[in-house]
Amino acid sequence: MNDSILKEILYRIDRMNKTIEFAAPASNEQIQHLADEVIKKSSRILPDDLRTLFLWHNGQAVAQSLSSNDDRRLLSIRESLKEWNYFLNSNNEFLEPFKPNWLPILTNGRSDYLVYDLDSGNLIAYWHDEIDRDIEFLSLIEWAKYIELDITRLKSKAGSDVLIYSRPEDMIISVYLEEGTKNFVLAKEIHTLAGLPILEIAKMLGSSGINSALKWDLSKAENCIERSRLVRIVEKVVDRIQRNGIKPVVSITSGDKAEKINPDSLESLSLRCLTP
Repeated sequence: MNDSILKEILYRIDRMNKTIEFAAPASNEQIQHLADEVIKKSSRILPDDLRTLFLWHNGQAVAQSLSSNDDRRLLSIRESLKEWNYFLNSNNEFLEPFKPNWLPILTNGRSDYLVYDLDSGNLIAYWHDEIDRDIEFLSLIEWAKYIELDITRLKSKAGSDVLIYSRPEDMIISVYLEEGTKNFVLAKEIHTLAGLPILEIAKMLGSSGINSALKWDLSKAENCIERSRLVRIVEKVVDRIQRNGIKPVVSITSGDKAEKINPDSLESLSLRCLTP
């Protein structure tokens, strides 16, 4: 379950990313080499989430920051093992503490690393000139979610997208048009996707403004899986409208606040419903 969630987040990062140049996925031979080295050096089995990370991208093609909040980049398997070997060599000088089961996976290029704890799966900050070794992320899932949300914030153009980070169970999502259109074929397609009354859909398409919006109340969902499913439906409806050359407006209401959001933000919202 956790591995599938990580794969989904990484997939979403690829879909949203327009600026970061990643390297190709690791080959099976490269993954096997990493697994062999992990067993040899730590007597541990290569964790599934690490395998998933490198099968996603084996580092980056260009050394550039993954997040606007820090200047770290993803290491390749070769780079990761090279840095790990340096720390495991007792003849080398570096600031302790460094545990043998810490595998470097990200760096800022200044001898500082985010290391993966092969025992706990935590991601720990190693600083070359400070002794603090804080856990920055409890898992690769938490790290990937952090990267995804940062990309989502940078992509947000329509509105401030502040409410997208509020509690999903308090949200109502609305979809409407700024300029109405008569498109019965599209109405039937949306009816098939969302199961909403076709007259209600036709009214939304033929009108303009939020008064005719299609609405999904996430507070009425029975659980987080159902909330995520509803957001997925909204995504599909918005995508279908866009494919017809029509620009939909998506807004979120939470309590007494409402705002327009970038439709791309629905991707991270559906995930947040599953990983609060």
